[in-house]
Amino acid sequence: MYKIKGETRNMEAKQQSVFKNRNYTFLFIGQFISKLGDQIYDFGLGWYILSITHSSSKMGIFLMIGLLPPVIMEPFTGIIADKFSRRKIMIVMDMIRFFIVSSLAMLLCYNMLHIWTLYIAAAALGICGSVFNPASDSIVPNIVEKDQLAQASSLEQFYSSICSVIGMLLGVILFGIVGIKIILIFNAISYFISGFCEFCIRLPKNNVSLQMKNISFNGVMNELAAGFKFLIQNKALRIIFLYISFLSFLIYPVGMIYIPYIFNVIFKSTSFQCSLVQASFFIGIIIG
Repeated sequence: MYKIKGETRNMEAKQQSVFKNRNYTFLFIGQFISKLGDQIYDFGLGWYILSITHSSSKMGIFLMIGLLPPVIMEPFTGIIADKFSRRKIMIVMDMIRFFIVSSLAMLLCYNMLHIWTLYIAAAALGICGSVFNPASDSIVPNIVEKDQLAQASSLEQFYSSICSVIGMLLGVILFGIVGIKIILIFNAISYFISGFCEFCIRLPKNNVSLQMKNISFNGVMNELAAGFKFLIQNKALRIIFLYISFLSFLIYPVGMIYIPYIFNVIFKSTSFQCSLVQASFFIGIIIG
């Protein structure tokens, strides 16, 4: 009887919602708002660039500049996230992104926002994202219980898809009614709120990331080489990595460049019609 009661208590503990964890709740709120702001920003700004340039090549350059920093830097920034305080990294990156997007809104107010300015901002935001993302992904095990990791992981996938759908639709509404300026302001505020939520997180002392001491270029490269060696030697991981890379190479331009260009330039349709097509992909993910 005692054993059965003990097992019941363990099952109840495992079934406890991850939202009862104060730190995770702050992380979830901050991430949800900032991801929603990013989706509104990405769709609204992409449509804005097509509207003023009618050029898929300039749109492609804008996206490429934003994607290159994460591709190049994240293998290195992942190591940094393991050494420095992940919470502090996230706060600093959110505040920098708040400043960048706020600056874009101010430039737009004074009619000083040019395509090359957007390129510079895309590169800066890409760099910040490449530092922020590894810290954000790796902080979850520091703030939730081991038996809550699966629940936290599934929630992340779910709210990412939800933010993609809602963000596109809100991006359409805001772009059509109030214009790109409000979209920039909304995204800047979302970064500020995210940074504040991360500031409210209190990591347990025994889970705080180790501080990097006497870091050297050779040490970083050795850790990076060890990571690539593990990836190459593990056949299952290697196949998954190549498969996802191939799909991303083929699918990403279709959703982010070709579809908006076809609707904006060729069909000369509304941004709302384009958003329905793009959102349908993420709706499929949610259903799946």
